[in-house]
Amino acid sequence: MPMIKMLLFFLLFTMGIASFGKTWIITNSGFTFSPSTLTITVGDSVNFNINSIHIVQEVSQSTWNANNITPLSGGFSTPFGGGLVLPAKLTVGTHYYVCTQHVETTGMKGIIVVQNRTDINSNKTDNNIFIYPNPTNSIIHFNLNISEPQKALLNIFNMAGQKFMEYQVQNGENSIDLRSLSDGVYYLIITSNKKKIYSSRVTLIK
Repeated sequence: MPMIKMLLFFLLFTMGIASFGKTWIITNSGFTFSPSTLTITVGDSVNFNINSIHIVQEVSQSTWNANNITPLSGGFSTPFGGGLVLPAKLTVGTHYYVCTQHVETTGMKGIIVVQNRTDINSNKTDNNIFIYPNPTNSIIHFNLNISEPQKALLNIFNMAGQKFMEYQVQNGENSIDLRSLSDGVYYLIITSNKKKIYSSRVTLIK
C-alpha cells in the first residue's frame, strides 16, 4: 500500500475510533477531583481539566488505598494541569489514580470505572427492572414485577464483596436511599426465592 494511502487509512481509522466514543471531563475543586468516581464505556476518553499544581498518575488499588504515588506499570498519567487520556489506556475495569503532589497530604485521588459497551443495557432484564438514576448522588429507583415479591431482597456490596445493605423489596416502585454510603461503585443484587434475578453496578457521587 503506498505511503499516502496508508496515512489516509490511519487517519480515517483514528477518526472512526474518536467518533465511536465520548470524551468525559474531570475537574478539581481544591484538592478533590470532580467527579471523584466516573463510570464510562470502553472507547471513551477522559480529559483532566485541572489546576496547574496537580499531576495525575494511575496507581494500583493497594497504592490508592494507602495514599501513595507509586505508578502502575502501563497506567495513564498527565502532566501538570491535566490532559487527555485516550481509550487505549482506559481498558475495561477499574482504574485508580492520584494527584502525585497532594494525595499523601490531602488524599486527593479518584476512580474511573470502564464498562463494556454490552453493559450499557445491563440495567434492563427480562423482568423489566431498570435502576435510575445511575450515577446517583443519593436515591435510586426501580420498578419490580415478579411472581414472588414477598421473597425479594436487594443486597448492596462494595467492590471488595462486603455487604453494606439489605432491603426487602416489593412489586411496583421501590426507592433506596444510598446517602449513608461513601462515594464509589457498588454492586446491587436482587434475589427472589434465594435466586438471583438481577445484578448491576451503581456509581454513587455526592
